[in-house]
Amino acid sequence: DERIKALEEEMKEHSAKKDATLAKAREYRRKYKEEQRYCQEMLSTERQTAERCRGLHQENMRLMDKVDELKRICRKNKINIRGDLSSDDDDLYDNDEGITRAKRSTSSGANTNRKRRATRSRSRSSSRRASSQPVQNAPSFSDDDSDDDHDDDDDDD
Repeated sequence: DERIKALEEEMKEHSAKKDATLAKAREYRRKYKEEQRYCQEMLSTERQTAERCRGLHQENMRLMDKVDELKRICRKNKINIRGDLSSDDDDLYDNDEGITRAKRSTSSGANTNRKRRATRSRSRSSSRRASSQPVQNAPSFSDDDSDDDHDDDDDDD
């Protein structure tokens, strides 16, 4: 009887160890699957990020080509732009707006003094824009006629 009781006791211990080992194995399996899911999500995210990066790179290259084309057009039309467009996006717009205003005032039959002032002012603002110090909100036309010996017209352009 003692021997049977000892064997039963040993079997109970063995069964308890087996249950504990199985519980640990289930826990490890659950953690492994969780890690595997996390790794799959990270790989998927990495792929999506890489795809987005490729798309952004292509868009960046396309925009750089457009900037180069705009710079080429500006050089062809003798429009002065200051430095790198990426640092001052509105230079081209400001300059283009100034050119548009100049065309509008000269094509509307304005007098010669007005045309001279517009041309002189445009070249002054272009040379100011080309200087090393940026000019914020530089006007396209100057209202300063102190160096003019011509009669003043009211220019509200």
